[in-house]
Amino acid sequence: MACDLKMMSLPPSKWTFILGISIMGMIIMMQTKTTNATNATSIDKICESLQKNDTDNPNILLIGRTSSGRILLITKDFYVYDVSIGSPSINQVNLPMPISMEKKYPKFYSDKRFVAVKDNIFNAWIVNDKSGDWICINTRNDTGKLGVNYNIDDSQVIDGWRYFDQPKQVYISTVAPCKFYCIRHSTLDKGLLIQKYGCLASGGVRDHKAGLGPIDDQFANICYSDQSKTKILIETSPNCSSKYPVKWPVLNGFVSNGQFYLFCGSFIYAFDEGAYNHQGFGYPVTNNSYKSFFNCKNMGPFDQGISTAYVQWIIMPSVVLIVVLSIMIWFIVIICRRCRQPSRRSRRSSTYSAFKSSSRKSGSKSKRKSRSRSHGHRSPRSPARSKRHSNSSPKPNRSKRLSVRIRSPGNRGHHR
Repeated sequence: MACDLKMMSLPPSKWTFILGISIMGMIIMMQTKTTNATNATSIDKICESLQKNDTDNPNILLIGRTSSGRILLITKDFYVYDVSIGSPSINQVNLPMPISMEKKYPKFYSDKRFVAVKDNIFNAWIVNDKSGDWICINTRNDTGKLGVNYNIDDSQVIDGWRYFDQPKQVYISTVAPCKFYCIRHSTLDKGLLIQKYGCLASGGVRDHKAGLGPIDDQFANICYSDQSKTKILIETSPNCSSKYPVKWPVLNGFVSNGQFYLFCGSFIYAFDEGAYNHQGFGYPVTNNSYKSFFNCKNMGPFDQGISTAYVQWIIMPSVVLIVVLSIMIWFIVIICRRCRQPSRRSRRSSTYSAFKSSSRKSGSKSKRKSRSRSHGHRSPRSPARSKRHSNSSPKPNRSKRLSVRIRSPGNRGHHR
């Protein structure tokens, strides 16, 4: 039975200590799981914040496509989504569990240049050149701080660039070598203007310490081709000839497989890059909601619908059940110990009596041995004593004489 186990022989104080340590360990483990669940839930909220964006300030610091064909998204609270895209066209991005920037790019995150500017970022975008993909971050000149550039492939951090102009502008990443687009709003009609920037000649990011400038001569207008607003055309005239300028509040974007994806306040607009390369021709434009563009279903064991309170309701009864079971085990141990005490006493008494009887037997045996030894080693008798002993006849046995009288009644008179 369980009472015969060796562990049951431990004193109650030790059992109390062991159970106390076990309960504390279980509570700590459950608390850790609750914390992890809370962290997972807060991370889910990051994806949900991307889906439910209904403001003019989405939680996107950078989004672009790398030369290896992956979508890289960094949020403003420095979480990184690194997503593999299977098809050339992007209709939906399945976001996996994000990784903190501190873990994804530890050298970049801990670099003093990034630490100095992470609260003063003006623009962040991806540029790829012959040495790999770069995360480029610039600052406004009035901050007095220099930007920072980070090479994803070789984990190198170098000094970045400053922005000296006044208008607010957004940089749109492309997969073309050392090229990207710049979008800003016109000061005349608030319409969108676009221009291509990039490296000079065959140089790369490392070779442009002063910054990357425009490749084309001037900004071009982004316009609707007509009042139906179903097609986009780009032209270099001072104003839109169609008189329908596009006034989207572009906040971020990228180009992938010849398609613009411009992230605005409530929608993501997509149209062909051919509108820039072949200016004056209309190209269809579509819009997509953030919720349909970002898919948060692949979020791991804690789905986006699970809240912290729900997780705690699951864990707390488990902790109570473990504590109750531990107390029951403790009482069972105490009862088993009390049950064992009478049996121990009986065993001790039986052991003592057995020991006593064995000692008596051993004593009698020793006496017999001593007697036999004494008879075997007698001192030699004198001749007279031995002769006298031999002549002396043994005394008749009284019981034998009595038996003779009873058996022979005819001789009863001859005996005196």
